[in-house]
Amino acid sequence: MSNRTLLLLALAAIITSILAWQITRQPGRTGDTEGGTVASGDLLLPEFADYANDIDNLQIYGAGEQLLVELQRQDHGQDNGQDNGQDNGQDNGHVNGWQVVQKNNHPADWAKVRDLLRELGQARVIAAKTARESMYPRLGVAAISDTQTGGGLLRWSQGEDNELIIGIRSDDLEGRYVRKPQQVQSYLVDKTLEVPTQPRDWLDLGILDWQSSRISTVTIRHADKDLIQLARPNTDALELQLQNLPEGRELTGQWVINGIVNALTGLRADDVRKAAKDLPETSTRLLFVSDNGINLLLSLYRRELVSASDVTDGSESGSEVSSSEATENSPIATEYEYLLRAEASLEPGHQPVAQPQQQLDQNTDGAGAANAAETVASATAQDTASDTDEAQPADADSDADTGAAPAAEVERLNRRLRGWEFVLPEYKYNALNKRMTDLLKPVPDAIVEGDN
Repeated sequence: MSNRTLLLLALAAIITSILAWQITRQPGRTGDTEGGTVASGDLLLPEFADYANDIDNLQIYGAGEQLLVELQRQDHGQDNGQDNGQDNGQDNGHVNGWQVVQKNNHPADWAKVRDLLRELGQARVIAAKTARESMYPRLGVAAISDTQTGGGLLRWSQGEDNELIIGIRSDDLEGRYVRKPQQVQSYLVDKTLEVPTQPRDWLDLGILDWQSSRISTVTIRHADKDLIQLARPNTDALELQLQNLPEGRELTGQWVINGIVNALTGLRADDVRKAAKDLPETSTRLLFVSDNGINLLLSLYRRELVSASDVTDGSESGSEVSSSEATENSPIATEYEYLLRAEASLEPGHQPVAQPQQQLDQNTDGAGAANAAETVASATAQDTASDTDEAQPADADSDADTGAAPAAEVERLNRRLRGWEFVLPEYKYNALNKRMTDLLKPVPDAIVEGDN
């Protein structure tokens, strides 16, 4: 082959490459409605940061255009975390902020919402990927009208370019495949863009975070009158002790008591729903009193699940059963969900009362949590910190800010707790739902035989 022929072939190859590149740059083929692709290294949504803090609604759609999750912001003045990385969203009392519509507008996990919005504003293109519709399913970026799509569509309330199909994560690189619905071009971006499709996964499931050091007394009262009383023997004591140890019996170990007191540290739920008006009469009642005079009333009960679907869908069907009710000799294994309600109160003057268990006795008649908390609080309290303590801002991650005014903390706690029913992990339920027999060593066989 002559040199002239080789030169002509090389020129032809170059011209073919240029023409192919021009075709891929044509509007309506790989670009958006205005033409052109987003270059590697450029922001995917360059105008997102301009309106991010005005976004007050997020919707997540799945296959078949089904609305799976809707998040609504109630406080239009909230900063969505786009400026200087500030977390100006919710305090731990859920004053304002994002809510999960499908979960009765329970507060959303602000950190998840903030991180998603921040990543949308910061996402940069690593590389342009397929523009062929037949290849979309491999990346999870098919249109959501396709019932077989493996991705989802995220829609937000501001801007003209306010939708994005969220595909699968890259196996090889840190990032995710995405596509704008009005484009044929898909991209790999450098952010993970976590978009859970279950409402429960967006919930703020934090219940309480009380350190054991701030708890002065604990009273546990079961429906059958089984009673446990724990208290510090003096203000300098590091651990609570059992106050009503039966005569002739021995404590299994201090670790059993510590387990009860420590159960409120980082207490989280598996799920949450609106609570019914009345409590089950068989509920176990727990009263925790803090060193600054806050009464925290917990109600524990379990609900029998009538079908396997109840375990996952948060159904309120089924019957409530307290731990006092025996389930032995059941021919079929029964499944339960373990539930908690909580409410805080503060007694004016914080005057101590000798026998708080009497008030727990009076509140096992099925009355609502609010009335029960008020009644117990009216007769049960502990010495509080100095009245000169100044109120401090709420800690977004913990209830352990004992420098805050007790009344302000009670208000913050009730904003988060009142009116909700929390589904607990079984082990947490068991850690709180102790009976006297759980705290004591077994009775020696010799003693039992002698009694007979």
